[in-house]
Amino acid sequence: MAMNWPRWIKREWHRVASATPVGVPSSPLREPSFEDVEAVYGYWWRAAIDSGRSVDIALNSLDSRAYNMARVVWLHGALAGNRDENPTAGWRLNSSRRRNFDRFSFTLVPLARTVGLNVRVSRAIHGDASWWVVRVKWLEGQVGHLVLTGNVGAPAATGAAAVAPRTVAENAVAGTVGPATVLDWTNITYGVEIECIRPTNISMAEFARLISEAGVPCNAEHYNHHVSRAWKIVTDGSLSDRNGIGMEVVSPILRGEADFEQIRKVSEVLIGANRNRPVCRINRTCGLHCHNGLPRREHNLPKNIFRLYHHFESVFDSLQPESRRGNANGYARPTTYTARMNEATTLDQLRTAYGYDRYRKVNMESIWRHGTIEYRQHAGTVEAEKIIEWVKLVLKLTAVANSVPPLPEGPATLDGLMTLVGADEASKAYWRDRQAYLALPTDGRGRRRRVEAEAA
Repeated sequence: MAMNWPRWIKREWHRVASATPVGVPSSPLREPSFEDVEAVYGYWWRAAIDSGRSVDIALNSLDSRAYNMARVVWLHGALAGNRDENPTAGWRLNSSRRRNFDRFSFTLVPLARTVGLNVRVSRAIHGDASWWVVRVKWLEGQVGHLVLTGNVGAPAATGAAAVAPRTVAENAVAGTVGPATVLDWTNITYGVEIECIRPTNISMAEFARLISEAGVPCNAEHYNHHVSRAWKIVTDGSLSDRNGIGMEVVSPILRGEADFEQIRKVSEVLIGANRNRPVCRINRTCGLHCHNGLPRREHNLPKNIFRLYHHFESVFDSLQPESRRGNANGYARPTTYTARMNEATTLDQLRTAYGYDRYRKVNMESIWRHGTIEYRQHAGTVEAEKIIEWVKLVLKLTAVANSVPPLPEGPATLDGLMTLVGADEASKAYWRDRQAYLALPTDGRGRRRRVEAEAA
């Protein structure tokens, strides 16, 4: 039976993909790419949401493709059955195992390390649901013993010395967060993903060599989601161009304004000697993604980010070209902030209410993979100034979101956004110029905009 399962799921996948109008090629003999499976999943996920149903399963690139294909087939079958209840409730490949994996890796392991246990996050979900239940119960027991006895670290803590670690641990277990204060944006970690089109006569390895020679260590790698200590260049199948090849230049974890210099050096290599004719080009398929590190894995900070971004989404749209506004880009769809999201009291509840969708202008799914919030809306660029200003803007938005600020009264405006994040005068001038530039009329190809901007 085990040997027949992949054959069966290929046949069923072909049936579902053929009934899905997203242009994904399918064959009962072919195993699709993860991106193809995501496209079909996204179509049926939106169908479920539009019909007022909740979806409690999500794809995972760490699982096998057959495993993810089975998820999509299950979702399609549940919707076709016209069930009134949650169409994916009881999904046997995802529920208990996923919940216990998330609790083990993202709640208990950080807490255990806080109280002195040497444990680490699991990189992949191995073992069945019952095995993960055992692992969670074991670690809960270890942490609970140390917290209750005050034996945090090697020596036994008593009296006042035991209060602080015990409070930290109890707060983490209960989901209690720290005081609502504005974070120091210069201490928030970040990373950038620069999507661009390279010429066919220059390889990724050559670009990596040039960037390394500029003083920024860089490697050319196969497509992956691993966090590296150096910059890396990987392929990206979502990018397309007739006269070039798509690639993604990914930074390591960066922090503070000092690391902006790395972005400038990488930008100089991607642009080359002639800024009017950069070596690496940008088209409508390219984007700039920025990850912001979260100080802890709890629900209030990402919830406030969604609340603020959703309120100012029209302003963020005005700071981007037409290809990155509204629903124009399938890889950066609009954010939402619903009553269910507002009522969420845990990350899992917030994740379910948001819809397990990473192709949003603000992506929550990266919390489970990298411990970050990902901002995906910015259009592709290889210019250092544009990259740095966007990084500063979203870092300051993340920093202020921790303070649970009230929404400004009246319609959202650029001045209101700048005041909220505490932007300096240079950043205010940059974004005002950017908004005015993008408001110029075009002939559909950007020509009139460019001429009028130069004339101004």
